[in-house]
Amino acid sequence: MAYNRITAAEGAAMMNDGDTIGLSGFTPNGNPKAVFRELSKRAIKEHQDGRPLAVGILTGASSCQSIEGDMADAHAIKFRAPFSTNKDFRMHTNLGEIDYEDMHLGHMAERLRRGFYGDVEWAVFEVSDLDEGADECRAYLTSAGGIVATLARVAKKIIIEHNTFHNPNSRFLHDTFEPAECGFGRKPINILSPYDRVGNNYISIDPKKIVGVVECNIPEEARSFKALTPVTTQMGMNVADFLLSDI
Repeated sequence: MAYNRITAAEGAAMMNDGDTIGLSGFTPNGNPKAVFRELSKRAIKEHQDGRPLAVGILTGASSCQSIEGDMADAHAIKFRAPFSTNKDFRMHTNLGEIDYEDMHLGHMAERLRRGFYGDVEWAVFEVSDLDEGADECRAYLTSAGGIVATLARVAKKIIIEHNTFHNPNSRFLHDTFEPAECGFGRKPINILSPYDRVGNNYISIDPKKIVGVVECNIPEEARSFKALTPVTTQMGMNVADFLLSDI
């Protein structure tokens, strides 16, 4: 079966002030970008018309400009966890405009599972491909997953961004797995060699949760390296000389 296709603007229009939204990705990789680019534009318009619009954003790590920077500049972030490296977000947080929890990334999924953040109204996942089954959606991630396995289970509604910028073979990067609850029920994760696998190369999603699929083609927003300077060149040479002398 084919799931409902929607535009990024239609997805953004469904989100309400105060909603908590969980996202795929880890650092700027694998973040869904299409819906959030529209959500920041919508927030600016809502504020101009005298209406509030700010959401909670939960990710596996830091994210990208379309999520943290543009949303912060639009005064559209109410709460954020667990980490950020974005300059615009940092400025607005230090001004006291955003509630921010900076914590160990490994705690994020566990806190979600235990309900620390209340209801998660939305999850938005970036995928390179998907199997649109009637009983199960198999969503194949792009360059990073983060906390998607937990979000797919706890989120009430899900939007999928099918980003054709990524090769569908990116699915083979992934081994998605959700451990048991912390405590006596949790057993060791049985990975003993680089080729061991404990999960799947897809995320299993209940199709009844999927509100729509957004078709897009958007490059990653990963930060580029700055040009070399005499100082950074000398730092590199010092490291190389140290390693050579150590050998």
